[in-house]
Amino acid sequence: MKNMKVINVSLTVKPDLESEYEAFIDKLVQGSRAESGNLSYGHYKKLGSENEYEIIEHW
Repeated sequence: MKNMKVINVSLTVKPDLESEYEAFIDKLVQGSRAESGNLSYGHYKKLGSENEYEIIEHW
């Protein structure tokens, strides 16, 4: 049986860098989803926050 890896990442983005971050993360998510062994890769904005995000990966 293979072991699944789950990775959770919390990020806080400086308000003046948010548009740059959005462009960067879009490419990162698409690339990671296409990688061999990736089961899921989600990027979420935390509820009630303007600059906090969460990435949840399953490998």
